[in-house]
Amino acid sequence: TVQSAHSKSSGNTHNRSDTRSQSSRSSHASRDVRGLAGAGVVVGALNTAKSVVSKRVVVVAFNLCGFQKRLQGSSATKTLPELQAKFLTIVNKHVRDNKGVVDSFQGDHVVASFNAVSNVASAPKRAALTALHAATDAAAVPELPPVSIGISAGTAFVGNMGNSDMQRFNIVGPAYVEAMMMERLACEQLAESKECPWRILGLGNLIADISLELYFQCVDFVATPNDKAKASLVISIERLKTMTEDEWM
Repeated sequence: TVQSAHSKSSGNTHNRSDTRSQSSRSSHASRDVRGLAGAGVVVGALNTAKSVVSKRVVVVAFNLCGFQKRLQGSSATKTLPELQAKFLTIVNKHVRDNKGVVDSFQGDHVVASFNAVSNVASAPKRAALTALHAATDAAAVPELPPVSIGISAGTAFVGNMGNSDMQRFNIVGPAYVEAMMMERLACEQLAESKECPWRILGLGNLIADISLELYFQCVDFVATPNDKAKASLVISIERLKTMTEDEWM
């Protein structure tokens, strides 16, 4: 499974004035990338000179459940970019605040990574905090549908891949697939619970990194694509812990 972000023009970096993402990469130098169109979105400087490496990363998948149903009637062409921009701005703010990178977006589906493009400490905790804050902020915008978020951590191959015509930043490994799987499961659970404005699910391997600051519940067991022989624990990230909470697992 390959997660892509963007492209390379031959010999020179391609630079659009209103676009800032992981696209338009030079193979020889690091550089800042411009704002994602229409959303005021910015990401940090990317080291595009790096070759493919294997490292532990965290992938977070964000989605608006029922987004397509909001795009009905003649006003859809105006509503779509407005809602998408609001959601993307919220997500990117918290991704940046926690030193992650928005890798790609397609409509209401946004993928971010931590410790993939640049090295950051406590990547699982940063990813979980990003998800929680983005979900609560999105829930405060009445016109946005409920938010489903999936998180997964694991070792992956990361770096620019492609041919002489195009190179894209890729994350290749179980973490990407598992994050998508958790997001889909979260969306299904949101559909069953009409009252909840968001749902954040992750695998149990996040517990050691988030348990001191975040309250979570164990909610399910699933067989992941990477290991169908055994069931993996699924947790729901609920809220920040209070100062007086003393949790025992």
